[in-house]
Amino acid sequence: MLDLTTWNLSIPTEPTPTTITTERLNNGYQSRYFRRNGDGSVTFWVPVTGSTTEDARYPRSELRETQRDGSLSNWQHASSDSYLSAVLQVDQVIRPYTPQP
Repeated sequence: MLDLTTWNLSIPTEPTPTTITTERLNNGYQSRYFRRNGDGSVTFWVPVTGSTTEDARYPRSELRETQRDGSLSNWQHASSDSYLSAVLQVDQVIRPYTPQP
């Protein structure tokens, strides 16, 4: 089971991304962008045309590490002592139609 007690969630809602707080995420939050599955895994969904954060080029649904009180946890990659192991599956990629000249 994925422990989400120190995470919040950013989702690409329109017109701007929405942050789901640590508290809300841990009180059963689910949507088309994020859901928990019966086997303990989670599913993220991102529309190709979704909104982006200020410094991002592409839309995304992502977890952001927090402290237990929900405040952001900022650390430098070089000082990290943690790791992430994941199995990923892309079920479908749909790109918006772009007419050719």
